[in-house]
Amino acid sequence: MVIGSASVAFLSDSNKLSSLYNSETGDLWLLDHERQLAQQINRKEVQIFADRLAGEVAKFEASIASLPDDERALSMKRFEQLFEPANQRASRQVDEFLPQGRAGEFAGIPCQWHDMVEHQSTGDKLLGVACLAETQLVSQGQVLTSFFSDLVAFSDIVKNADTGPIQFPVMGNLMALPSGPEMMAIKISNSPDLSNRKAEMEVISASTELHSSDQYQIPAGYRQQRFSEPL
Repeated sequence: MVIGSASVAFLSDSNKLSSLYNSETGDLWLLDHERQLAQQINRKEVQIFADRLAGEVAKFEASIASLPDDERALSMKRFEQLFEPANQRASRQVDEFLPQGRAGEFAGIPCQWHDMVEHQSTGDKLLGVACLAETQLVSQGQVLTSFFSDLVAFSDIVKNADTGPIQFPVMGNLMALPSGPEMMAIKISNSPDLSNRKAEMEVISASTELHSSDQYQIPAGYRQQRFSEPL
């Protein structure tokens, strides 16, 4: 991950630019090098996507409305099962970060340990632990938290779509869980309840270097397309 004065660039294992976020516009660009394509995602595009999801669910519900109750329930259950594998991989909602009162440090950045808690009707559930650092202690931290805030907004838009009983999976970035402007996670260790996977994240190194801005731009000749447009 390379953070600039107004951008966040993600590089692949082969050191190719895979995605690029602009904090001034709120646009996230996903790059497909094989097709020389850059897809634009922002809150407006995600809302269009969410509205389409809601529309497709409404169409499906209308198509089975005339079925007998037992057949309609079975059809809906089978439709929901299509998304079960992805839902099992999706992260749970962290509602609150409770300070433990002990300090940590990763990549030379001081942080404070917190419990990650989900509020449930039956009581609070511990989902894991996170070490949160003050944004000001991380170089270009405000740009990074802007990116994380938009990621959370994307997730919320999809979660809040009017899809009836169908819950579409939202795959998030673990670092985006505490998306407030003051703090960011630099170490997360989850319990099995947070995700079906053993998901951990740790900042292992951080450095300040000078890079040419040309390295972190959409390559010339790539077709730029909104996420809501057909490929």
